[in-house]
Amino acid sequence: MNTPKIIVITGPPSSGKTTQCSLVLDELKYLHRLDFDKLLKSKQNEYPIIKELRDRGKLKSGIPADVVKSIFDEYVSNKTEEDAILFYRGPSTVDEAVLLPTPQLFIVLSIDTNTAIQRASTRRVDEVSGVTYNLIHDEQKIKELGIAHRLKKRFGDDSDLLKARIERHKARMELIVEYYSNKTVVETINGNAPQKDITEKIIELVNKIM
Repeated sequence: MNTPKIIVITGPPSSGKTTQCSLVLDELKYLHRLDFDKLLKSKQNEYPIIKELRDRGKLKSGIPADVVKSIFDEYVSNKTEEDAILFYRGPSTVDEAVLLPTPQLFIVLSIDTNTAIQRASTRRVDEVSGVTYNLIHDEQKIKELGIAHRLKKRFGDDSDLLKARIERHKARMELIVEYYSNKTVVETINGNAPQKDITEKIIELVNKIM
């Protein structure tokens, strides 16, 4: 199987990885975005374990690594080594990292906990579309769309829950980065930097491996 180039952008909650993925994709049209959470949900009829874990709220942490590999292999089967995939979040465990193809570039957005909590405090999700908005940065857009009444704070953005999520992410990520450190290019980017600077740095790194 000809494996496409794989670029991972990951980071703790509220690090800006979703925004950066969108901005990078806007600039680098040749990239294919892979959101594995969405892909898993689309496969729940083929893999009963996925539906079972989703119903129990364990979808992000309970999928066996071999199932993740099977779904990933199926996804890349129609890609070639000339293609490039932006793997949003990347593997969630070392077991997954071992079984999945090693990415050519593994980018970690680093951010301090207090900043993450501050960002999450102004984050809201549209209950209809599922799109996340920032009450400050997206104020004009929210007014234009007339969706203020549909915006709700996400359960996981509660400050105590968010702290716990960040700690869990750090513990997992340390192991994954350690595994990749001698296998590929691992780059840590300051997620507190201006949004434009982060985007430009990511694009620079991606262009180096293409």
